[in-house]
Amino acid sequence: MDEGPNSPPSCPVHPGAAVAATCTRCGRFCCEACLGAKGLCVTCEAAIDRQAVEARLTTLLRGLALGEVARVVLIGGLLFAARAAIPADQAYWVYLGAAATALPFLGLAVALWASGRLWLSWPALALDLLVFGAMAVRALDQPLLAVALLALPAASILRMVRLQKLAKALKQRAA
Repeated sequence: MDEGPNSPPSCPVHPGAAVAATCTRCGRFCCEACLGAKGLCVTCEAAIDRQAVEARLTTLLRGLALGEVARVVLIGGLLFAARAAIPADQAYWVYLGAAATALPFLGLAVALWASGRLWLSWPALALDLLVFGAMAVRALDQPLLAVALLALPAASILRMVRLQKLAKALKQRAA
C-alpha cells in the first residue's frame, strides 16, 4: 500500500483496513474492529477499565485502613467506659496495655493507607481476630457486646474478600 502524504489514513493495528474514526482519548486512527463502544480505541478502553478497577481497589483498601482506626477508637471507648472499674494502682498498666493493643492497629492503618499494599491486610485481620476474639470471650456475660466485638473482624474479612476479588480482576484485565 502507498504510504505517501496523500494516501488515506489506515488503522495502525490493521494496516489494510479503512479508518472508521479516531479515538476520542488519544487521537489514534481506528478501524471498525478496533473502535470500542465509547469511541475509544481498544488500548484506551482497557486503560480506563484498569484505572476504574484500581480506583475501586484503592477505595476499599483505604476503607480497611479506616476500619483499623475505628478499632483503635473502640478500644479507647471501651477503656474509657471501664475507667471507673480500674483500680488506681493498676491504671498505669491497663492504659499501657491498651496502648500496646492499639498501636499495631494504628501502624497497620498507616501502612495500608500509605502503601496501598493488599498483603498488609492479612496481619491486620489476624490481629483483629486475636484481640477482638479475646475481648469477645471476656464479654460472654454480655452477649450483645460479644457479638459487636466479633462483628468488627467479620466485616474486615468480608472487605478483604472483596479486595482480593478486585485485585484478581485487575490482574486479569491487565494481562
